Amino acid sequence: MAIAIIPDRSHALNDITDRSVLNQKTIAERDSLAQGANNRLVIPTDIQNQINQVEGDFQHQINQVIGDFQNQINQVKESILVNANSISSHSNLKNMLIDSESTARPSEKIQNNQLADPVDSPPNQLISPIAQLPTFEELAQLSNIGEILDKLLNVNERLKILSEKYYGANKNAYRKSIENMEIPPVPGYDIDDALSRLAYRRWKSNKYLKSPKMKDYQPLRLKGYAGPPKVLTTLPNGHLVFCSAGYPPSTANTEYPPNTPLSNNTLKVLDMNKPVGDQCVATLEGHTGMVHQVAALPDSRPVSCSADHTVKVWDVKKPKGHQCVATLRGHNGSVNSVITLSNKLVLSGSTDNTMKLWDVEKPDGHQCIATLKGHTGMISTITRLSNGLVASGSYDGTIKLWDVEKPDGHQCIATLKGHTNKIHRLIQLSNGLLVSISWDKTIRVWDLKKPNGHQCIATLEGHTNEGHTNMVNALIESPEGLLVSGSYDRTIKFWDFNKPNGHQCVATLKGHAHGIYDLIYLSDGRLVSGSLDSTIKVWDPNESDGNQCIATLAGDAHRLCSLAKLHDDRIVSNSWSNLMGHFDKPLKVWHLNEPDEERLPSTR
Repeated sequence: MAIAIIPDRSHALNDITDRSVLNQKTIAERDSLAQGANNRLVIPTDIQNQINQVEGDFQHQINQVIGDFQNQINQVKESILVNANSISSHSNLKNMLIDSESTARPSEKIQNNQLADPVDSPPNQLISPIAQLPTFEELAQLSNIGEILDKLLNVNERLKILSEKYYGANKNAYRKSIENMEIPPVPGYDIDDALSRLAYRRWKSNKYLKSPKMKDYQPLRLKGYAGPPKVLTTLPNGHLVFCSAGYPPSTANTEYPPNTPLSNNTLKVLDMNKPVGDQCVATLEGHTGMVHQVAALPDSRPVSCSADHTVKVWDVKKPKGHQCVATLRGHNGSVNSVITLSNKLVLSGSTDNTMKLWDVEKPDGHQCIATLKGHTGMISTITRLSNGLVASGSYDGTIKLWDVEKPDGHQCIATLKGHTNKIHRLIQLSNGLLVSISWDKTIRVWDLKKPNGHQCIATLEGHTNEGHTNMVNALIESPEGLLVSGSYDRTIKFWDFNKPNGHQCVATLKGHAHGIYDLIYLSDGRLVSGSLDSTIKVWDPNESDGNQCIATLAGDAHRLCSLAKLHDDRIVSNSWSNLMGHFDKPLKVWHLNEPDEERLPSTR
């Protein structure tokens, strides 16, 4: 954007002065005549016309000088507004911000195209819609356009523009999501708006993750804590639960002697706010088979299901040896899925093709209050719907909807058919649509309000690898309401169901060398992916195509299993190797924000 320079109007003022001198005689004559006004002398018409001509010309010249100056200021404002609109629709932050670390003059910074801190002194190019211009008198006192912009635009305004770029029409949803979060302050500035602070944190983190400092970054390693893929869960109170697990090692694994017993049924609960070495607040022992999944009651009590056919409820506040407060028995096969429905209701799914509803407050032997039958294959996934119903996916290729309050034999109210292979996972979007992924390598979208047989409104088959469809493993909803999927074809895709069929895939992220295993969103809107290529990638979808990958975090030479997000947006990952039972690799905790940020220079 080129800022218009106000032209030198001094020649106009000189012209006015010259004409004024030439007409001094005429003005003197007028004054002399005016002094005789009390004698009721009448000024001749020709002299009065000359006086009017001189005064009119003088006023015209003054108005032209002032008008030209004000027009230039308006052009500055209009250029800024146009540039702001361009910024809001463009995803590259370089078009908006100039590097604060450079000592170059603003024009030099623009030529160097350096990236800037959003709280740095504003350059001659940027930035923001302007609510009000200063008065003409204030502007007239400023020496150059840079000072004018410095007057017009402040740190608060620039951070609001940054938050508009990142969050746009979804800013209200973001505000709600961070209501209970402590967003760090902007160093050196009193910024009241939490969303502006979040935008600054996101921008600052991106800059840090791209910097050379990350080459030497090492995550926190929690040795001795590792587990199978499903068991890495954050409780409502912020504690992390995982299974310290492994299978008996194979003879190829020389790290352990043959038949070395490895725990595969012990849960550990970590308080990640405690110092290193003190994070483990509970070790939960009692299962006799592999733990498959952990859910949580609203009061943060963990609920675990196991290959030992049981579901257990734990209270970590109780003394060691007494933390298991309920063992739910009744399934005839491995329990692979568990969810909580209320403070006391738990629903589990098993390889015995049934689901069981439990009241954990009832005495032992009486906790099972309903058995849901109907599937002809093992239950692979369960999710609670917003209308109070429950959806289950099975290896029989169907999805069933249940009303658990109905009597036994009548709880199944609908069966969704369409997939041609096992159901792998179910999630419900915020708009009420149900999404399923299957071993048939498709994603199906279901509108549960439609009549039976017509609920499937879309089948998404965009994940391909060398011309063949590949299985989708990870699903998540973006803060903007898009469906995000990760596949074994090594890509991440964004889907918009408001688009017509065939055009619903609106973006594809590429970069992983192996399949995508897990996806999570940070509170600031960035996406984190875990892959079987042993890396974690941080993506900023608002950046321009090809620049969305902000950082690649290298794991061990072991395939990554799963990710969890702590309340402060730290990421926890676990990994496993090709060697049977090699689950002893440490959990890793990744901090994506620069530690001990220095106070930024103030522009005030």
